[in-house]
Amino acid sequence: MICTAIFVDNMRLLYVVSGLGQAANQGNEERYLEFVRMCEQHLADLDTQVQRFHALLDINFLRNDLREVELGLRHLLAQLRHGLDMKVRVLRFIPIAAQIARRILAACERHDVEGLASARILVDRIGRTLATDDKGALVAGNWEAFRLRLDMQTEFLKQCQQHSEMRIFTIADDYAMGYALAYFLIDAWLLDAGARN
Repeated sequence: MICTAIFVDNMRLLYVVSGLGQAANQGNEERYLEFVRMCEQHLADLDTQVQRFHALLDINFLRNDLREVELGLRHLLAQLRHGLDMKVRVLRFIPIAAQIARRILAACERHDVEGLASARILVDRIGRTLATDDKGALVAGNWEAFRLRLDMQTEFLKQCQQHSEMRIFTIADDYAMGYALAYFLIDAWLLDAGARN
C-alpha cells in the first residue's frame, strides 16, 4: 500500500524536526525540503493509482479506509511542511500519527495485505530486543526513538535478506520502497510502545 510509504515519509519529517539542534541530524535538516517533496510525490502517486484503479477498488475501501487515511496524511504533511521553522513542540503531532497508523494497520488487516503477519512478528521481536538496550526513550518523535527506528530498519533488512540476492542495507538503498510495509510497522510499533510507556 502506498499509504505506508507516505506514512513513513511523514514520520521521517517528524523525526527530523524532533532532532533539531542535534549534530547527527544536520544532514537530514539539509535534505528536509527533499523529504517534503518526496512525501508530496507519494501523495500524487496515490491520487494517480486511485484514479487508475477506481473501478477495481471496493467502494467501502475507497470511502472508509483510503479517504480517511489520505486526509490524515495530508493534514500531517501540511503541519510538518515547514518543520524547520516550527516554533511548537513536535510531540503534539504524535497522537495524530498514532491515529493514522491505527487506521492503516486496520485497513491492512481487513484487506489481508500479503506479508503483514510475518513482518509484524519480526518487527515486534526486533523492537523488543533492541529496545532493551535503549534507556526507555520509546516516545516516537523523540530523537532517541529515531535512532532506535534506524537500528530496527537495519536489523529488519538484515534478517529478511539473509537468504536473498537483494542488497538493501538501509532505507536509503530502498529507492522503490519495497519494504515500505515493514518501515510503516516499525513506526507503528514505536508509536504503540510510546503509548504504553
